[in-house]
Amino acid sequence: MKLIGFHQLLNPNTTSILGFNIYKLGGYISVIYLMLNLIMCNMSIYYSRYDFFSAARYILFMFALFFTMIKMWFIIIKCDVLWEFLSFTSLDFLSYSGHKKYFLVNARKISIKISYIFTMFWVAFVVLVVVSPIIMKNNYLNIKTKDRKHNLYRYNELNLLFPVSTEFYNENFNVFYLFEIIAVMSYGYSMIIFDILIVSFCITTAFQLRTIASSYNTLGYNHTNTDQIKSKL
Repeated sequence: MKLIGFHQLLNPNTTSILGFNIYKLGGYISVIYLMLNLIMCNMSIYYSRYDFFSAARYILFMFALFFTMIKMWFIIIKCDVLWEFLSFTSLDFLSYSGHKKYFLVNARKISIKISYIFTMFWVAFVVLVVVSPIIMKNNYLNIKTKDRKHNLYRYNELNLLFPVSTEFYNENFNVFYLFEIIAVMSYGYSMIIFDILIVSFCITTAFQLRTIASSYNTLGYNHTNTDQIKSKL
């Protein structure tokens, strides 16, 4: 969490500017940027309304961006609650000192491994999407128009359609490429921190219950012969 800045986002003692958490400010900027891309998806649907498959692709992008924006917004507005909830993942959270700690130690190891896997997966995904327009620089997006003509846009990460001509878009491709790079990075980062949060809490809950169950087993209830109890009664 510290490596990707998620810990600093939740930590109320993080470096601030004018009393405002700079990481939280970055989160707000990400949400605003995702909202801007959501608007661009709607515009892209409008410009590709005569091309069914392109319009369907933009609808999928729109839903993906919408849910990602909701996840990021939830983390930002609930960061104080989530910071307190992080104590739940501590090895010393359970008040009873007789618990076997090795369950929780294993939980920590598993959580770290899965978190790294999730992070590497999303980083690899973002890198692949970002470099794809460079690799496919001679490919063009073919959008059908009302009069059955075709507009050719140079292939980009999200292939969003802007309110400009195809000639202007292709001549100034680097500007639109940078715009979509930021969009993809914001999307990937929002997914990484949310996945790590959910995975950590789920694994912690599961292993804490296993720890409590193990402690209860030491009471010997699972070795009691109920038939003997009934005969004594």
